[in-house]
Order: sequence, then structure tokens, then C-alpha cells
Amino acid sequence: VRIVGEGIAAEIEKLTLTTEEVSYLRSTFVDDYVAWARSKTDAPEPYHIAGALTILSLILGEWGVGDVQYGAQRLGMFFTVLGETTDTRKTTSRNLINRVIRLTEVGDYQYILTSDATEEGLIDVLATRPNQSSLYDRDEVQKLISDIKGQKGYMKGFLETLNELYDGWARGRIRAAKSTKDTQVNFVQYLMGIRSQFQENLELSDFKSGWGPRNVFVRGESPERTRENSRLAQGKHGHNKVDRGLQRLAQTLTKAR
Repeated sequence: VRIVGEGIAAEIEKLTLTTEEVSYLRSTFVDDYVAWARSKTDAPEPYHIAGALTILSLILGEWGVGDVQYGAQRLGMFFTVLGETTDTRKTTSRNLINRVIRLTEVGDYQYILTSDATEEGLIDVLATRPNQSSLYDRDEVQKLISDIKGQKGYMKGFLETLNELYDGWARGRIRAAKSTKDTQVNFVQYLMGIRSQFQENLELSDFKSGWGPRNVFVRGESPERTRENSRLAQGKHGHNKVDRGLQRLAQTLTKAR
């Protein structure tokens, strides 16, 4: 159905909620996480939204799949968070994500992998974690891409491996010393880097290979700096005080799990 002219405004008005209707809506985990994260840092809001979705796809990814036309799709998401300077607070945003995740890690629920891994090492670890969620988060994505395309042979094929992990499988390997079988996984990627340097290393072939389209690229701009927001603000929670907002987020995830 194609709507043109005045019909567009009429249809938008039909879809727009009234103030009263909005008041009945319950906040989502994404809303609550963004509100908590904004109380900690002035990082761009898109970073916080990406963080909330990363956490949800990690914690809930072991328990559900997407029902799409070609079959079941694992819920693991790939984010690449880009900013031009340290003022965009990329690392601060990632640290907030990990704070929430660590509070949910109990018993067999362990999610965070190392940020430094070779292709073979990553597959070997995932082979010991069938049907579990795993987070691969790494800074300086521009260096990762450069290493993959450079002379470091042990990184060759890493993007293709990430494609397979996105689709839910850690492919088995046959080696003289050790062999592994195909393992179903829920793999979540969270990469960060400097936008201009990342773009210099990226090629059209990276999109044709499938890695580019699997990513959600998140761009953030530095807030305007003033004397006030350039200072390191005093925390609201002392050494022995509990961050109630953080605790509520972790409890929500634990109950959902």
C-alpha cells in the first residue's frame, strides 16, 4: 500500500500515542539501562542502547532463537562502536556493560571471554562451551582489522570465523595435537575503535564476505566540552555503599534467565 500526500500525515496521526497512552507503557530493560548508564557518564546515548542490547542478547541468547524463514537464528548480536576521540567515552561505556554482566555471572553462567584471542584459540575455548553464551569484546577494532589483513598468519580467516559464530556454530577442527567437533554457541561481539582509522582498513570485500552486514555500526559524537563536564565528578556511591540501579538491572536479568 502506497500512501501519498495528506494521507501520510493522517496515518502518522493514527499511529501516534497520546500522553495518557504513553503513561500506561512500562519501561523496558533498555530504558532502565540507558537511564542508569546516563547517570554514570555523558557518553552518547547510542552507546548505551548498544550496551543494553548486547547484554540482553548475551543473557537471554541461551534460552531463545529467532524464528526466521530460513530456520532458527541465534540471538547473538554484533556491535562495532565507533568514535573519533577518547572524549566519546567508548571504554567507559564498555566498562558499564561488563559491570552488569559480572553481577549475573554465578556458577555455570560465565559469559566474558578474553579480549585478546587468535582464531584457533577462540574456537578451542568455545568447543568447551556448547549452547552457552560468550562475549568477545575488544578495543582498537582498527588494529584487529589491520592484523587480519596484514602479515600475521595466525589471524587469517578470522572474519570468516566470526561469520560462522554469528550464525551459531563454532566449526570443529582436526589437528594433530587436538581435534574439536562442531559446537552450537550463542556468540556476542562488542568491538570499539576510532572511526577514521577503522574506515581506512575496511574494504568492500569485508561486506561481500558477510562480516560487515552482520554488524550494527554505532557512531557516537563527543559532547561539547565545558569546564563543568570536563571535571571528574564525585561518585554518588561510597566504597561501602550499594549501587541500587546496578543491582536492579542484574536482578532483572537473573529473574528473566
